[in-house]
Amino acid sequence: MQQNITCPNHGKQIEYLNLHAEQKINLFCAECMKTLNDTNSAVKIDKIRDCVVNELKSVKLQQEKYQNNITIIQNLLISLKEREQQLSKVIDNIDIYQFQNIQDDIIKFYCISNGNTQKKLENYFYQDTKPIDQLQKMFYFSQEYKNDSIVLMNNFTMQQNKLIMNSLAVIEPELDQFQKSSIYLKINHLCQSIAVGFCELEIIKQQKYQINNWNSLGHGCYLISSGGYIYNQKDWKFNFKKNGFCFNKNQIIKICYDPLNSLIIFEKFNDSKSQIQMKIDAQNLYACVYVSKPKDEIEILNF
Repeated sequence: MQQNITCPNHGKQIEYLNLHAEQKINLFCAECMKTLNDTNSAVKIDKIRDCVVNELKSVKLQQEKYQNNITIIQNLLISLKEREQQLSKVIDNIDIYQFQNIQDDIIKFYCISNGNTQKKLENYFYQDTKPIDQLQKMFYFSQEYKNDSIVLMNNFTMQQNKLIMNSLAVIEPELDQFQKSSIYLKINHLCQSIAVGFCELEIIKQQKYQINNWNSLGHGCYLISSGGYIYNQKDWKFNFKKNGFCFNKNQIIKICYDPLNSLIIFEKFNDSKSQIQMKIDAQNLYACVYVSKPKDEIEILNF
């Protein structure tokens, strides 16, 4: 709506009348309208920019979420692949005639009528099937190679029973020197400090499966403790150093021995970020665990 009024801001004739009540000035010239249009365009551009930025943030968050899911799936696939390989080896090496012979011997034992039948049966069965257990990578706590303070609840679960510090229990069989071995250990109960890893059997035998001084080399162990300390029987750089990861009750720790690369690996199960590796030069290596307080309990999970 044209007006015969001069704009006080620009000295030009008023050509437009703004009827919006929110505006403090209702009369505009052509220069006023140009300024208003530029301002509105800038506001719209800012809003569009904000929308784009927010959308990009949302896309990035989704990308990180999908990446985490991909990592989890990859870890599961690796675990399944390891199990598949172990099962394939077992199937390839199973001797059906060995099982038939065991069955025949069991029938013979049951025909013996004396009080020691059950004990003879158990001893014979475990002795005869030991080669099969080794093919299956079945690890178990040694009845012989352990400190007297340690009680075996079964072949796969041990517990500290007395107040004797730094007790060790060895896991059999001896680790293969020609292929990689992996053992999964579940922490069922933890009072103060637990450690898992590997040992040189002859050295810890001489110490009666008890370590009194971790500060000195030659203790025979390669371990990671629940407090994040690592121990190495030969290398000062890895002995009694807090540069590992911590773990607690109900967590599963995977320990690996790679003899071809002279390497041991400690890792929280399904948590590849919590991993540490150590070079190792040792022969006749066994897996082992260390406990320090009564009721400390560790279980072997044979997947």
